[in-house]
Amino acid sequence: MNAQCTLGRRIACIIALILLYAAVVLSAPVTIDETKYHVTILREGQCEILYEITFTELESRDRIRTIGQFIEPMKFIESYGTHRGKRFGVDMQSIGNGYYSAVFDITTKTNEKYIVSMRYLVERPVLDRTEFNNITYGKLWWSPIQWSLPIGRQTVEMVLPIEIAARYNRPELITNQVLGPTGLLEDGDTKKAYQRWIYYPTPWKGKNYLSLHAEKNNLSPNEKNTFNLYVPARYLNIGAQGGDYTLDAVKAGDLLDEGDYSIEEANALITVSFMPGNNQEIDEISTVDLLIKEKGKRNIFRELLRQSPGEVYSGWNEGLTVAISGDGVPAKIRISVSGDGRLNRGVYDLIIGKKTEKGDRVRVTLLLKRHIMLDVTPHLSEGRFRGEYRWPPLLLSQAPREVNLVVSAQIQEKIAVTSAVDASTLPVKVAAESKKYYPHWNIRLKQENAGNYYYQGAVKVNYPYLYLSSNTQNIKKRMIPPVSLTMDIDSSNMKLTNWLKLKTLVCDMARLSLSLQHLSFLTSLLGFLLICLLMVYFFNFFYLGVEIAVVGLPIYLIGRAAGVDFFSKIFLPKGKKKFSFTAGYVFSLNSVIVPLRLAYYLCSGVAYLLLKAASLHPAIKTRFFERKPEYIAPEIQIGTFKTSETVDNLNPVETAVFLNKPSKAVNLLVMDLFNRGYIDILNRNPLQVKILKKDVIREPEQKLYKINAVYKNTLEANNLVTVMNEGMKGYMVLADPLPEEEADMLKEGPYELASQTGARFMADAYEVRDKIHAISGTVTSGTFRAKDAVKLETEVVDKADGLKPYEMLFLKSIARDGTLPKQLVPIVLKSISRSLQGKVWKADIDKTAQEYTRKIDRHWGDFEKEGDYTKQRRYFDTYHPWIILHDSFERGSSPFMGKAMRDSTGGGTMAFFEKITDTAETYASSVQDFADGIVEKVEGLSGKIVDRIENLFTPPDLKAVEQAVAHAAENVSTFSYDACHSACHSACHSACVHSACHSACHSACVCHSACHSACHSACVSSF
Repeated sequence: MNAQCTLGRRIACIIALILLYAAVVLSAPVTIDETKYHVTILREGQCEILYEITFTELESRDRIRTIGQFIEPMKFIESYGTHRGKRFGVDMQSIGNGYYSAVFDITTKTNEKYIVSMRYLVERPVLDRTEFNNITYGKLWWSPIQWSLPIGRQTVEMVLPIEIAARYNRPELITNQVLGPTGLLEDGDTKKAYQRWIYYPTPWKGKNYLSLHAEKNNLSPNEKNTFNLYVPARYLNIGAQGGDYTLDAVKAGDLLDEGDYSIEEANALITVSFMPGNNQEIDEISTVDLLIKEKGKRNIFRELLRQSPGEVYSGWNEGLTVAISGDGVPAKIRISVSGDGRLNRGVYDLIIGKKTEKGDRVRVTLLLKRHIMLDVTPHLSEGRFRGEYRWPPLLLSQAPREVNLVVSAQIQEKIAVTSAVDASTLPVKVAAESKKYYPHWNIRLKQENAGNYYYQGAVKVNYPYLYLSSNTQNIKKRMIPPVSLTMDIDSSNMKLTNWLKLKTLVCDMARLSLSLQHLSFLTSLLGFLLICLLMVYFFNFFYLGVEIAVVGLPIYLIGRAAGVDFFSKIFLPKGKKKFSFTAGYVFSLNSVIVPLRLAYYLCSGVAYLLLKAASLHPAIKTRFFERKPEYIAPEIQIGTFKTSETVDNLNPVETAVFLNKPSKAVNLLVMDLFNRGYIDILNRNPLQVKILKKDVIREPEQKLYKINAVYKNTLEANNLVTVMNEGMKGYMVLADPLPEEEADMLKEGPYELASQTGARFMADAYEVRDKIHAISGTVTSGTFRAKDAVKLETEVVDKADGLKPYEMLFLKSIARDGTLPKQLVPIVLKSISRSLQGKVWKADIDKTAQEYTRKIDRHWGDFEKEGDYTKQRRYFDTYHPWIILHDSFERGSSPFMGKAMRDSTGGGTMAFFEKITDTAETYASSVQDFADGIVEKVEGLSGKIVDRIENLFTPPDLKAVEQAVAHAAENVSTFSYDACHSACHSACHSACVHSACHSACHSACVCHSACHSACHSACVSSF
């Protein structure tokens, strides 16, 4: 009986281990393809290691969360990443106990391969002296780093401190006859653990060193390998010479820094580029040129450059060039390492590939890049804000004898270029503080055929470039001094935030300096406030649920302790009413008022406690603490009625809009029109098509509306004009009100109108004020006068060709160049929503959403279950629109789609994917590129169309809920990991002071059977 139980437990354990391994593999965030170590044994048993991790990304990240445990003390020499042949930055950040996070300066992409390299020095000997047969050896006890994921291949290359004859220059020449005299002893278990174990020679500095290549494939999660070798003690004080893996002309241990040098000249050319449409945002490229006179000899300039705290430059090595006496040499910039082995953040060394000699002149040129936002003063003067720009000082290792500075910027205003420039009239001026270091400035305007431009009549004219230059000598400070400029920015060329508008209104009201622009700010802020209140009103249930989840339980417990129902008083003051303007739990402003009630009861509680403390006084006791009769309100139940009807005639395009997936809707619409032969796809991103059946496009119905009057800027009597010219903003007052459908069309966003004379007007809103019906916007071409008439286009209805209104509207919206204008995307989506609304107006929205979500899941599940490619292809050809709607389609269908793309038969539904895909191998990235082009148009609209369509019936996105729950679980597991990891590591360190470590850990881990696996998984490297 006992034997049967034991056997059963063993079988259960084996099954549990198999399931655990499968769970780890299936839920892996990355695939670790290879880990590679290049270990060089140095003098006294220290070692220098280049560690490379090659992984395929399955999600997306900006860091590797945990790498370790590293042998300490150690210091990183350099770290970087590689993706498609290009380097990216990697910052190794300690998280304690020998573990580090590798923080990237990029975000990885799914299905892409990345290599992370880190070079570090282990300053503690990894060779312990021991004796065997009365001979002293150094025992190597180094171990590769463990990972919580399986590893495809692990390679260890070790340069041993054992010199061999130069004639042994090939691996096959290193036989047992060569190894025997060296005295090297192998560890049998270590050698058996690797599938390949090869010795090879490493020539270095005229010597030939014995090296070892060990390789193992398919490592399981948490697998640990101990690397044991025995090296005769006579080699310990010799050591190999180390290695270098980045700059070919410089070898580790060859870095030389003797004597002094001086910086004769420092030049900086600062190019400032304003972002179109938002001049507050600036791209800055600084070309820094240093001329150094050598007084000693070196191949490293230590701490040559420093970065001001808080300033982040990129591109340190991108444009780096170095010349010694006119001859170019390879070079690189690295983060400086302090004497104790720590990285000096913001301090950089320059390593060059050739040693300098006394009298050499070294010229160093590099590019520094920043993307910054100007600090804007919240004050509007003549329609302009004032921005403060500052180029921070670039700190150097020596004080330069001469500094030359040039700042160039393209002025975003129409300024005539003349020989005499009045600096006071320019929008860019040198600030007073800059004249402390640069007292004299030369100002020059230059007309160049580059950059931004405007039209003067029919002639394209480029905005002029402004050049500000200065020179300073013998500043006796180790830096290129800072520069400060003031820049006047037209408010129309800024993306104004509501916070900036509010600050500007308050500041200018205090100065009594208001204009019509301030009125537009006020109108915008009030509109934003109204939208926020509407959002809160319609989504009160969600916000109220969040508030209850965060503070509901503490308030409930406090209320129970105090004998008062604080929970109901704060969250549901009028009982469980669905609809109450200030106290309902479905549609209401209740969630906005909850914090106010919470603050009220908190203040009341504090006041009560203070009064309670003073209640010993009889007057206070009588006034505040005598009990009064309590009134209990009667409970009344209110019943409601809800239809249980669902809709079963939605097509895939309508379903995509219904389930809040507008980008998928446009995707399916394009696919369907392509498959039916109405369009051909010329480019996937941005989407560009060619209409093949132009005869089916029916001109929309046009209605004329007479204009009674035109106003510039605002609807005020003093702004009444007779004509609005091109570029003018204003209002057109209509003689008759617009029908509801046309009014809704204008309220949805930008819409272009045309007059009978051909003039064009981009309308952005339709307003009704005191029975005045007006359209606001901007004249884009021609002129508009009172008594003119404007044309509005409405959708056409279905005809025999089978095109639906939104399909017809899509074809009509295609521009001459084949692209779909961004401002017309919401109109197409709105047309789909109108078709949809006519079907779902009397349905149960929740049940309908659940039904179609299940339908999509069912088709996806049936597609995955098909046994072979032929059946899958047949099923996909029939139900591909529903399969594409599934959230897992882009990633989960890659194997099938890759095979289908290589299928020689082709055609059918695959024709669309063949059109947007380069090759079968690049299917996933091509489809993602096409999807990104759709998403950019649909989701880059400041939420306007999404808000308006989805608020028609607010169907639940069940997949989004599942994803939110998954993310919540990830957050919990991360917290648990940090806490458990810290406690476990400390406990293990306390236990590891004697050979009973394993027993001690097992004695501590009796809490439950999963403890050992959980701790082991936590205390190794993980993504």
